[in-house]
Amino acid sequence: MASLPFGKYLPFDLRKWLTIPGPLRPLFFRPAPELQVDEDLVLRGLGPEHTDALFALIDRNRDHLRAWLSWVQNVQTPEQTRSYLTQVNYRNIFSGGWAYGIWHRGELAGLLEFNEGDAEEARVSLGYWLGAQYTGLGLITRCCRASLDYAFSRHPIHKVLIKCAAQNERSQNVARRLRFMWEGIEHAGGLLNGAPIDVVTYGMRRQDWLRVWEDAAPV
Repeated sequence: MASLPFGKYLPFDLRKWLTIPGPLRPLFFRPAPELQVDEDLVLRGLGPEHTDALFALIDRNRDHLRAWLSWVQNVQTPEQTRSYLTQVNYRNIFSGGWAYGIWHRGELAGLLEFNEGDAEEARVSLGYWLGAQYTGLGLITRCCRASLDYAFSRHPIHKVLIKCAAQNERSQNVARRLRFMWEGIEHAGGLLNGAPIDVVTYGMRRQDWLRVWEDAAPV
């Protein structure tokens, strides 16, 4: 699990006061392109129609997710989940959460999201989480590989970061398997359930990704 979804997603100052009504959403948003990772795994853009499935997954995994994701305690109703899903922005990968549902054999297993975008520096962060029953299967690594192939080839991104708690070895192992470089640690760089935590950062530049993975076998 890395980084934090359920943040502020509408572009510019619109996010302070506006929720886009359903009929007008195509003017502001467009679905994320579906990414077929392999025969068992698909990444699909999330929308309000996935409210019940996403809330049910979170609700079943509260103790599991709370270990590394503070926002879980603030998601207590389907309406709060819907509020997040109505604000996911697919128009620009730099301006808001570019969120994918991770579908494993037809079931929603978790979430992968590009966030903390900076268009001027052409940089984004990558966050992810899975329900407990889907861990240990290599799903996140495979989904990250597919989404990064897409992001680097289709968007003007120069660098992707993965940030997570220094004690979160599983998330760091994902970054290492993807051959991200360790960039440093920020002591007391974040809060987890109200307590300060150290945050580590891993980075991948576009040219390094293309060089390392161009002829590599699937992970």
